[in-house]
Amino acid sequence: MFGTADGTNTAQSEHLHISLAKDPWRKSNRKDEYPQMTRSVVRLEQIHAHALYVDWRLAGRPDLPTTPAAIPHKLHQHVTRYPTHKSLSFSTVELRYGARDFETVLKEFIVRFKHPDLSGRDLANFVSVYDLPFRSVSIWHKVKFWNQDPFKRRDAPETLDVIHARPAYRDTQARVVAGRFDTALVNEKGDGGFVGVSGYRVGQVRVIFSFSKKARAVVFKNDPDAPSHFVYLEWFSSALQQLSP
Repeated sequence: MFGTADGTNTAQSEHLHISLAKDPWRKSNRKDEYPQMTRSVVRLEQIHAHALYVDWRLAGRPDLPTTPAAIPHKLHQHVTRYPTHKSLSFSTVELRYGARDFETVLKEFIVRFKHPDLSGRDLANFVSVYDLPFRSVSIWHKVKFWNQDPFKRRDAPETLDVIHARPAYRDTQARVVAGRFDTALVNEKGDGGFVGVSGYRVGQVRVIFSFSKKARAVVFKNDPDAPSHFVYLEWFSSALQQLSP
């Protein structure tokens, strides 16, 4: 399809084919070979990683070389121009997507954004009397984003990833397709670093949504810092909380 490989060195790809396919297959018993091959490759990678760690320790733990980027990469996020569902009521979102207390949680987010000084009982009282100027939201089933290189290397490519959040549905042959709600590592307060997990929290994405530009203008009063798209997250317990006595 792409012509011959004349003048191209294929030694590396052939070596990988031997290491990751041929050798693991020979080590299997030829019955249900794929799980055995997978375990063999994983074990080989673990041995290689451990050998590198031992060499690093024996060398006196030298600093790992990194090349900072001249211009920091920015995080890019993208959803399609048109949503998967143009308008779904709050109750439908709660039922289909498992987003408990969706309207209340959305109210609380908006009140916190507009009045960051409120907390505790004052916040709860404000939320209880706050009325949203809309009764439905637009829904997307996935969001694409590009991760910047965590080591800030100059020529490192950005990593494309996708987060899905969609309920179960029936395909064109009336077969049930299970729902998919991906988990994500979230920089909760914006103070997470490029390396490590400090400042990050794990959550399951239940809903990716927005509401009309007119409604956002009413809610946020044309605040330039106001977001245009939102995510309903179901937080997992943090590792520190689980380790606490």
